[in-house]
Amino acid sequence: MWKKIHTQWGKDYVLFPLLAGPLAPLVLVGNIAANLVRNVWVCAVIFNGQFLEQVEQFPEVVIENETRGQWYVRQLLGSANFSGGRLLHVMSGNPGFQIEHHLFPDMSAHRYAEIAPQVRAICEQHGLLYHTGSFFHQTLSTWKRIARLCRCRRGSPVLPRLNSRHGTSR
Repeated sequence: MWKKIHTQWGKDYVLFPLLAGPLAPLVLVGNIAANLVRNVWVCAVIFNGQFLEQVEQFPEVVIENETRGQWYVRQLLGSANFSGGRLLHVMSGNPGFQIEHHLFPDMSAHRYAEIAPQVRAICEQHGLLYHTGSFFHQTLSTWKRIARLCRCRRGSPVLPRLNSRHGTSR
């Protein structure tokens, strides 16, 4: 992994700027900006389907002896969609249909929009929540959850209390 990272960094931040000659500073800044924008965009798109406040998280013990039906319900309740125009979905590679992706991981992504109304109707028929909202709303919900999770209390399972003298967990 580190070899791949260093190779890519070498291309993005050394080779390509050098090939640009006198425009090297512009190419370097452009590559840095492009990588930052891409990373923020990918983060938003992926988090919007996984980390909303309404989306459930399940402990590993849930999967023990899980039936196929329970698996589908867990996939449904553990993911969310975001709505937007066709361009938004094309730009994001269709993860705006994360529920359908979790339910049908082998299906081609461009078909998710086609089956989404049917999945939603089945959810309504069985009284199951179908988490969806605008990209902006889902992003806000995601960051609210992340902020809430960051406010750990001392001694919580997420952030164990440290022994001040030794720097070890109690």
